[in-house]
Amino acid sequence: MRKLKEKDLYCIAKHIQEFVKTNWCKDKDSKQACYDCNFNQDCTKNGFTDLDSFDKLEKITGVKISFSLLKNKNSLEE
Repeated sequence: MRKLKEKDLYCIAKHIQEFVKTNWCKDKDSKQACYDCNFNQDCTKNGFTDLDSFDKLEKITGVKISFSLLKNKNSLEE
């Protein structure tokens, strides 16, 4: 089973933070999650994206939360 590493947890938390700030708090000045991320250079260097972390979380939990929902709209009907 794939495990979430510190980088994955940090990435997911940053994206949740961005979502909350922009959608619930209506903060128009909120920066994108990757902008000031501690792992940004490492991710860029190794071809890692936020989708990798969300895909891991999805596989571990079975909760369809990632961009797979966009890939397969039928998954919403489950």
